[in-house]
Amino acid sequence: MAKLIKDFKCILLGQLYPTLLKAGEECPPEHEQNARKWGCLLPEGVAEVEAEATKAELEAVKAEAEAAKAELEAAKAEAEAAKAEAEAAKAEAEAAKAELEAAKAEAEAAKAEVEAAKAEAEAAKAELEAVKAEAEAAKAELEAAKAEAEAAKAEAEAAKAEAAKAEAASKKDDKKNGGNK
Repeated sequence: MAKLIKDFKCILLGQLYPTLLKAGEECPPEHEQNARKWGCLLPEGVAEVEAEATKAELEAVKAEAEAAKAELEAAKAEAEAAKAEAEAAKAEAEAAKAELEAAKAEAEAAKAEVEAAKAEAEAAKAELEAVKAEAEAAKAELEAAKAEAEAAKAEAEAAKAEAAKAEAASKKDDKKNGGNK
């Protein structure tokens, strides 16, 4: 059966009312002769040629569909590859993040060590200041002892001078007394 190329009303012998056939519908065999007569069907040779052309078009569409399907498969494969790359990049990012955290922890430990070293240095500085203070106190004690020694030496000199004076006075008295005896 051929398809109608335009709407067609056909009354067959024995019918009271016409049959309405729409364009694009298959034409029933009993109406085919009248449909051709009124130009509602393509001529017989044209229909086969059009059928072949339609068949060729259908094959071309099928080929395009196959190509599109192949492209879709390729796109899916590319998407899977991209997904795998993204997963790998994500894993690398996680590893880098872990390395960064480890580096941060190391930096914190180093910072704590520096703080401990600073505290030790401060303690050593305080000890040094205490030793310096002790040395100053010892120096002051030494100076005081030197001053005491100088004072004792001066006292000894004064006592020696007194003794010499007393001896001289005693000799004078002795002379005075000895000359009178």
